Amino acid sequence: MRQGHVRAGVGLAVVALLLSVIGLSCRTGGTSAGFDYRHPQPRDYPQGHVAGTSSVQCSELAYFGDLPYDMTVHIGSGDLCEFELQEIKVNGRPTGDFIVYNESNVSYLRRANGKENLRIYTFADWRGGENLTVTVSGVDPKGKPVVITIEGKAPERKTCSNSLAFQSPSPEFPYFAVRATFNPANYESFRIESVLANGKAICEFRVFNDGMVLPGSKAERTGESNDLTVSGEVGFSVVFPYRWQAGDNVTVTVSGKADAGKVQEVNAGGNATSNGFWRPEWKYTASLVARETAGIPRRGEPVEATLGLIYDRVTDPNRELRVVTCIPGHPNADAAGYVELPCQVLEVTPWNDRSLIDNDEKDHETGEPIRRYMATTTVRFVFLADLEAYEKRVFLVCYGNPDATAPEYKTDLQVEDEGLGQTVSNTRYRMGLAKNSGAIETVMIKEGGPEILLEHKLETNGAVHWNPGVYSPPLPWVHASDWENPTATFFTGPVVHRVSKYADLPFIDFAAAHVTYEFFAGQPYMKVSTTMEIKKDIFVQALRNGEIVFNHAVLDEFVWKDSMGKIRSMKIEGTKKHPIHALEIPPDTPWMAFISRKAGVGFAGINVDYFNANLYGSPISQAQPYFYVQNGPWIYWSRGLVYPFGGLNFTRMMPVKKGSIYGEILGFLPFRLAEGAYPFAELEKYHTILTQPLEITEWIDLDPNTPKSWIMPLLTMPFDEGVDNAHSSREVPKK
Repeated sequence: MRQGHVRAGVGLAVVALLLSVIGLSCRTGGTSAGFDYRHPQPRDYPQGHVAGTSSVQCSELAYFGDLPYDMTVHIGSGDLCEFELQEIKVNGRPTGDFIVYNESNVSYLRRANGKENLRIYTFADWRGGENLTVTVSGVDPKGKPVVITIEGKAPERKTCSNSLAFQSPSPEFPYFAVRATFNPANYESFRIESVLANGKAICEFRVFNDGMVLPGSKAERTGESNDLTVSGEVGFSVVFPYRWQAGDNVTVTVSGKADAGKVQEVNAGGNATSNGFWRPEWKYTASLVARETAGIPRRGEPVEATLGLIYDRVTDPNRELRVVTCIPGHPNADAAGYVELPCQVLEVTPWNDRSLIDNDEKDHETGEPIRRYMATTTVRFVFLADLEAYEKRVFLVCYGNPDATAPEYKTDLQVEDEGLGQTVSNTRYRMGLAKNSGAIETVMIKEGGPEILLEHKLETNGAVHWNPGVYSPPLPWVHASDWENPTATFFTGPVVHRVSKYADLPFIDFAAAHVTYEFFAGQPYMKVSTTMEIKKDIFVQALRNGEIVFNHAVLDEFVWKDSMGKIRSMKIEGTKKHPIHALEIPPDTPWMAFISRKAGVGFAGINVDYFNANLYGSPISQAQPYFYVQNGPWIYWSRGLVYPFGGLNFTRMMPVKKGSIYGEILGFLPFRLAEGAYPFAELEKYHTILTQPLEITEWIDLDPNTPKSWIMPLLTMPFDEGVDNAHSSREVPKK
């Protein structure tokens, strides 16, 4: 999301003249092509709306994040229809890139919802005194063309002065930033060598040749300048991370040399009217940029991240860490529009090996000391994120407040009892775990109707979730659900409750397994990951994972999505009986579920990932893996990996090599069938969410103790990686 910013000029404030509207028209026509229309009205909180008038504003060059603009087009809701914006022209000239807002909410799909005032920011390169015809064109939800025209007159004079903008974090610049913009009339072409802010050297900055072109020049804007050269005919800007307070006066000085060696120096200054940080007590900020790519709004989506923080900057992440994002108008937003999100620290791992850090290593050519290591505190954490379809959003991870108290976030995630036999619940479900193994034993569907219990409890351990498991006779058939007090770890907090178990499978010493459950606040699903390792060569009649077992009390139908995307179903009654398989489907079937249309409920397994490998490079020990459904005193599905027991010649013994690894990641979703023609809408939604998680990238500021020159890595033999002025390396000593 591109945030707004406070802008201050040198000698002249931002010029923004409202043009009177001479005329406006909106027309539609053409044939229907259709597009996937998603209503761009975001967020789940109310907004006021007053119909506005249509107009155009011309201004000096300004920026929304990485988007330069000099024109703002306002279209009142009374002049709008629902449509997707495709092109903007000014006097027949296509403008540059543009960004669309419905009231205060950005539309990442560039769509007008037709109910709210529309704002469009674009770079039009308007000319002083010219009459303007602004044409906004696109298509409506049925594919019919839409054209909106606004006419007006530009200011008589176009001015451009050196100026300074104080920017809030945006996906392109995910930090509080200063942007200094310079008029090309004030310098020759040169290469930037130094950037100072109030006399302090700035080491991390970006340069853009994207400003005003001198009148009569044929030069073109070329965007980012990776070699730091700027043209004397096109204005440029410098962007860098900066921390400021409201009222600070900042002067930016950029200097370098022209081709002839002549020193060039330009200055821009301004006053900040808002703070360049979340809260002053938190001295440091890292940023995570999340991108939604599946076209599905995310609500309270758990996002797990790992950051390596400078050791001296953080004292206790469990107390200090905060995650915030800017959502102006949100009911929980502070005065600056920032919302603090539920966050949970999962693991803190410090590294401060002074024997390495204090090692007296020097460059063998220059004799300069080499600082190869930096003390680091690695923090793994999870937080809850809201994003719209296709949105890119910045989440600020704030730390460096040794006096902070541990936060207390209230969510719907509840854990009862201790040890393996826990009961975990949220608004949507309540799941009971077995006391002996920690396997899922009961599932209660809560929200949306009367509570309905799903369980097994007919044989042996009676669990719902059984595998991984192996049958290598004459030893007994064993499953992870047969464990008696496996090694277990628990992480509990407001965002996620994680139960992780590991042990050899019961009664055998050649197969070990782990099973991890993750239960989340506010989400209808839980995540399951399992791994099984075979520690010596064996022969088996069954090696399986992915098994779910229920009794017949509620569920009476099996549904799945096939590899062609079709939803298939099978009534349990009347199918083939155990020991014959009722159904066999591919091992990577997207999702499957037992359901009851009468009760209106189901339990789904979503395939997020599954993999088979061998640690020692042997061919993978598998034999045409597949899922199968069994109908006996119970109903169950399972994935056979090496499974002669499931065939006609069920007494065969097949090999599994030492080092074989079998892994899976699943989503378990207790759900209620949706009303209407498509009862599996929620299942499809969460299949997409789990298999297409948010894309996450990080930004963390450059620490002043980081070496200014790149350091060659330690290599087994010398190698020139082509980096100028890099510190040399050395060979790793031979043992």
